[in-house]
Amino acid sequence: MVRGEAVICPNCSHPSSVLLRARDLNRRTSDEQFTYYRCSTCGLVHLSPVPADMGAYYTTGYRQYEIPRNLEELKQRAAEMDSRVSFVQRFVRSGKLLEVGAGYGAFTYMAQQRGFEVEAVEMNEACCRYMEGIGLRAICDSSFSSLDNRIGSFDAIALWHVLEHLQNYEQAIAVLARHLAPGGFLVICSPNPDSLQFKLFGRFWLSLDAPRHLSLVPLSVLTTCAGKSGLELAFASTSDSEAQVYNKWCWQASLDHVMTSTKLMPELGVRAIMNRPNKGVGRYLSAVQRMASKCATFCVARTLNLVLAPVERSGRRGTSYSAVFRRPFAASTSG
Repeated sequence: MVRGEAVICPNCSHPSSVLLRARDLNRRTSDEQFTYYRCSTCGLVHLSPVPADMGAYYTTGYRQYEIPRNLEELKQRAAEMDSRVSFVQRFVRSGKLLEVGAGYGAFTYMAQQRGFEVEAVEMNEACCRYMEGIGLRAICDSSFSSLDNRIGSFDAIALWHVLEHLQNYEQAIAVLARHLAPGGFLVICSPNPDSLQFKLFGRFWLSLDAPRHLSLVPLSVLTTCAGKSGLELAFASTSDSEAQVYNKWCWQASLDHVMTSTKLMPELGVRAIMNRPNKGVGRYLSAVQRMASKCATFCVARTLNLVLAPVERSGRRGTSYSAVFRRPFAASTSG
C-alpha cells in the first residue's frame, strides 16, 4: 500500500523505508530491480510494488514443480523429506495432515507413508494432477478465501517455505487456524529477516529471492499474527535441523551471487559460458575460472558456516526459522 511517497507497512500500517533494491539473482527471469522496504516499527520486510504478473517469475528452476519421471524417483525425492516428517511427529504422531504449497507432493507422500491421513493444497494444476494420480488428495487453489470452504479439520498443517510467497499471509494464518482441530499444530518454516546472513549479504542473500518472496516476516510478527487467531507458540528455532541445512546452503549460494555480480566469477551455468561471444580458448578459460571460483567460495562458505555457527545459533540469527503454533483445546479462533 502506498500513500504519496510513503510506503505503509501492510502489517502494522506504520511507515516503511527503503531497505534495498535487488534483481532476480536466483532464477534470472528478469533484469528488473525490485524494491524492498523495512517497517520501522514491526520490522516486516516487504516488496513494493508487487508485480502484477507474478507467474512470469516462476517459470524456471523450481524443483518442487519438476514432476518425477517414475515412482522410484518419487520415493528417492520423498526420502529427502523424512526429516521434515520426523519434525512434525515431535508434536503430532499421526492423524490428519494438510500441506499447503505441496508442489508435486514429496513431503505429503512421505507423511502418508509414515501413517498420516494426508491432503495437499497446490496452485500448480500439473502437480495436482500428478498427486491425484499417485493416490494423494490434492486441492488446486491459490485463494485462501475460497480454500476456507474446501477443507476440513486437521491435526497438523504444514507450510514449508510458503509464507514468504503469500501476498496476504495474515489471511492465510487466520483461515488455517480455523481448520486446526483443538490441540492441533501449525508448522511454518520461513526465511528469517533478522538473520546474520541477511545483514551481511543484503541484496545478494539467497533467501531474499526477489521478487518471489513478497514478505520476510519476523518471528515476532508471525507470533503476534498467530495469536490473533487464537494460536499459541509451542516451538521456535533458527538452529533446528531444517535451519542448519539452509544455513550451509545460503552461505555458498549467497557468496556465489556476490562473486558473479561483481564479475569475479563467470556467469552461472554451462549455457551462460557457451553463449559468450568469445570462442575456443576464451570459453575454456571462463570455465576454468568458474571452477576455481566455485572451489574458493565453497571453502570460504564452509569456513564461515563453521566459525559463525555459534553466532547464528544464538539470538535466533539463523537464515530461516521453524515455528510451531498450537490451537489450545479450550480456545476459539477468530479472523
